[in-house]
Amino acid sequence: MRTNYIALSLAAVISTGMGVAQAQEANNELVLEEVLVTATKRETTEMSTSISIETISGDQIENRNMVNIDDISAFLPNVDIANGLTQATVTIRGIGSGQERSFEQSVAMFIDGVYMPRSRQYRAPFFDMERVEVLRGPQSVLFGLNATAGTVNITSASNRPGDEAFARFVAGYETEYGGYSGEVVAGGGGENVGFRIAARYRDTGDGFYHNTFTGQDENSTEEKLVRASLVWEASKNLSITAKLNFADAVETGDTGEAYGPTAAALAGDGKLDWVRNVDSGLTGLFTDKPAGFDHETMYGLVSFDYQMGDYTLTGVASYSSDEFEYVVGTAQLPLPTFANYLVEDFEQTSFEIRLASPTDRRVSFLAGIYYGDTELNTSLQTAVGGPLFFGAPVLFHNQYLSYASNQTLSPFASFTFNVSDTFRIIAGARYSDQDKDSTRDRLDCYQRLYDGDTNPVLATFPDAIIDIAGLTGLCGSKDRDGDFSSSNFMPELAVQWDYGENSMAYAKWGESVKAGGLTFSDIPSPIYSSYGDETATGFEIGSKSRLMDGRAELSIALFHTKFDDMQLNSFIPHPDTGIPVTIVRNAGSAINKGIEAEFNIAATSWLTLGASLGYLDSSFDDFDNGPCYAGEDEDGSLPGTCAKTGLDTPNSPRWSGSAYADIAIPVGSSLEIIGGINMGYSDDYFTEGSIDPAAVQGSYTRWDARIGIAQAGGKWSVAVIGKNLSNEVVNSFTQPLVGNIGYIGAPRTITLQGIYSF
Repeated sequence: MRTNYIALSLAAVISTGMGVAQAQEANNELVLEEVLVTATKRETTEMSTSISIETISGDQIENRNMVNIDDISAFLPNVDIANGLTQATVTIRGIGSGQERSFEQSVAMFIDGVYMPRSRQYRAPFFDMERVEVLRGPQSVLFGLNATAGTVNITSASNRPGDEAFARFVAGYETEYGGYSGEVVAGGGGENVGFRIAARYRDTGDGFYHNTFTGQDENSTEEKLVRASLVWEASKNLSITAKLNFADAVETGDTGEAYGPTAAALAGDGKLDWVRNVDSGLTGLFTDKPAGFDHETMYGLVSFDYQMGDYTLTGVASYSSDEFEYVVGTAQLPLPTFANYLVEDFEQTSFEIRLASPTDRRVSFLAGIYYGDTELNTSLQTAVGGPLFFGAPVLFHNQYLSYASNQTLSPFASFTFNVSDTFRIIAGARYSDQDKDSTRDRLDCYQRLYDGDTNPVLATFPDAIIDIAGLTGLCGSKDRDGDFSSSNFMPELAVQWDYGENSMAYAKWGESVKAGGLTFSDIPSPIYSSYGDETATGFEIGSKSRLMDGRAELSIALFHTKFDDMQLNSFIPHPDTGIPVTIVRNAGSAINKGIEAEFNIAATSWLTLGASLGYLDSSFDDFDNGPCYAGEDEDGSLPGTCAKTGLDTPNSPRWSGSAYADIAIPVGSSLEIIGGINMGYSDDYFTEGSIDPAAVQGSYTRWDARIGIAQAGGKWSVAVIGKNLSNEVVNSFTQPLVGNIGYIGAPRTITLQGIYSF
């Protein structure tokens, strides 16, 4: 099923003016710009940081019209970020979190130093960025609990005191669907204050899905984003930063697309091709809003850096909220069969304080403590249309209110022992204590008779009738509550050797934990379901070098990570009804191992080339009681289960990679031709937790490109940007319900973009 090779071609083409690394003239020598990162909570260069890391600059994000964080993963080997039914799906090296609303993520996300635990917060304002750092592998000491697979570290742009005043306008028009966007950024600085404000409005126009049942185009998105920041140099030793961010996104239409033989028989062509045949009529039971979602997210922070002699004391206080509402017809059928209405309200308050010593001592350190307090309230209503009963359709309808709170206290410390000028040992640990409480109340569960417009209610039957019918699995259990506590010690050890003036090698070992908790899922059990901690033990060795007097860079990393007590959610048929229900549990273990490499070179003063390559072997090491897909013979260690040991984990292509070519060609003394081509490749992979061979994303090659003209000084530019030019259908997640439902990315788009600065 998998290929054993990948071909990464580099093309010297008329391409975008920004790549992973920029070519610069310094002292009449051609060099690659050194990329600064904060992956170690200090500002270092990417090439001196002993982590497998890839960085995307803010210029690259703007020039390639990357409007969502999903866009960056298309060109990062061993990284996948996409959207599922109830959550975003975030996977690094074949490990991520499933579609369970109580899960924290296996990939921790930080925005401006603030931890964002909800996967939906990946929809936070993604514009006017300074950089995005993607750290692969366990990252417990500096980034905390729930970073077993990796970390996404996002830094938004700021202005500091003394910066020149400026304003920048960005406008875009998308030709395929009539979408348009406008963005304005302004900022500058005085003697002691720097300020910046950025805002964007985006409307994607006609949706890229066509619903043959309604005859309408769906999945059009309207976004409003704004961010304000202030940097105040209060004194020679004290700097204070404040940021406030707000985003609102509304998307119309259902979600997902049915595919496979069942879909071909019941709902259309059975292909993933941005065409669906869906009756979302049952959603009218819940709300008068059309099918779709409304998502509002906000976060604000105040941080300070205080110099105490050679030491730096840093503090960060933050508040974030995330409100999400969706109403969808989940079955993806041309019948009013299944529907969900979910409202989530999440709030988080967090504080972190840390002390950093100077780095030029024999022993340096960074130590701190983190406290986080979160609350999550959800309301979930589900409706199921059934066979005819007394001459009218039967509807099973239930509603749950769930509440969850979580308090985390976590001290950490990292020490660097400079054994010599070229060799150092880095040792650290984090302790985390976490307490969770959760309640779940079933407000109602009953049968209704309804007319073709889903109203009025003609008859209602109590639980007793449902019990007699043997359909209690559709209603779940009633009034459940519980608590969960865990404490974990997570150590890390690394060694780093500078074996040349611009070359280093490292080896790193560490343990990380993903917190357990209490499920929100509709399990057919009177006992509130809990799941335990998931642990990861990882080892990585690597090398990073600047070659050819700074014209080229090469990074290589080999890794091996074992995951125990994996948290998995699965869809299994209910024994009475046959309708899929969700179960959450700790499974066995998985191992991922492989290699990652990245190479960039300033080929000429106007041409930069680069490529990234990932090889991944991620499989279940011990999983003999896994979920069974439809029609699979039960051969597991427990009744109703199937053996999955030795099979690949979902979202783990054997080979993945990317390549780019960027140029800026001078034309006369004042103009440049700018443009770019970017290629992303992925081998095939499973998209569903039961490892269903009918739910496989095939291998694909995706192309993006840009071509335009700009003033040499960067004052203005006009460009045409094409994304997914090969029109690849990429499915990152499959949900089995009536057949399989896939969640795929956008098709080809062509955008005319103009930028003007003064």
